[in-house]
Amino acid sequence: MTDRTRALSYFAAAGAVGFCLGLVLGGFLTQGLGWRYLFRLTVIITGLLGLAGLFILPKDRNEGHEKPRLDILGAGISTGGLVLLSFVISSGGEYGWHKAFIIALLVVSIALLAVFAYVEKKVRNPIMPLSLWKIPNFAALWIAGFVAYGGYQSILYYAMLMAQEIVHLSAGQCFQAPIIILRKSCTDLTSGGTALRLIPMAVVGGGMCMFLGKVMERFNTKYLLLFGLACCTIAPIPCALMEKDDINFWKHIFPTSIVSVIGIGTTYCTITVVALASVPVSAKSLCGGMINTAFQIGSGVGLALASAVVQATETNKGHGLLAQYKVGMWCCAGLAGVGFISSLLGVKSVGVQHVPPGTH
Repeated sequence: MTDRTRALSYFAAAGAVGFCLGLVLGGFLTQGLGWRYLFRLTVIITGLLGLAGLFILPKDRNEGHEKPRLDILGAGISTGGLVLLSFVISSGGEYGWHKAFIIALLVVSIALLAVFAYVEKKVRNPIMPLSLWKIPNFAALWIAGFVAYGGYQSILYYAMLMAQEIVHLSAGQCFQAPIIILRKSCTDLTSGGTALRLIPMAVVGGGMCMFLGKVMERFNTKYLLLFGLACCTIAPIPCALMEKDDINFWKHIFPTSIVSVIGIGTTYCTITVVALASVPVSAKSLCGGMINTAFQIGSGVGLALASAVVQATETNKGHGLLAQYKVGMWCCAGLAGVGFISSLLGVKSVGVQHVPPGTH
């Protein structure tokens, strides 16, 4: 296994485990100290990590080249455009798409993104080099990562809402569960904690990502990518099929959580490896940044889009919360399905990934 593939596998595994630990810690803080302490603790942890990075991370090596300039203008314009677009998508259903300020903000967001594309053609060190879009596989992979992560974050969001508001689990009860487990079987835990029940999600996701590095060196990476996106597409379906007279965490939410983490872990690793293998050595860092940007932006835009669809399912017309959340889950499946089609049609067969020494 190459160092790069191993590093990506470990990084993805850390994300799965960190997600679960965050749920457990979040449940404890919310129950004991209040939800505001989640943000306070985050500031402390990230601040300490930032300070540690100053001493642990190696310094940049310019190797005689001019120090690259940051594309501050492009970063500012793109951030403004994407923030406005996400706000419009998520707020249009609440306030009405006919409202003047919604229409105005939509026009401004599109205009900012158009200006951003123009700026990237002119600046010396663009944050998004337009030449990358001409490289085979890149556009399809970017789209797949964008919609897959958008669907995944939306799955997590609506799965938590369904667990707490439909199944009536409490985040703060998760620390009672170890004692309850000694007295009851897992299938009898109807009032246990949401966080504890999702620990298998971290175990499966972390273990799968650790193992995926070796799998990618034995099987066609495109097929693995399609497998991951297929998992992302079918993952929301168990939750989407929940009915009022058939509400069961283990039957609906649990399989959704397991299949979704398998899908997104496989998708993350394969998209990143294929994208980096598709570009020249000189463009690998930019390509990696662009792919991670797709993941991060897709998370916000995808959730905003799903929220807009959910808000359009009006409760005053006989639709309850369950119906709304089910619509959100179907929206997640649709987002991931777009990524599957994009990869199926747009990604050329890349075979087994073997990276030559010195290119990772």
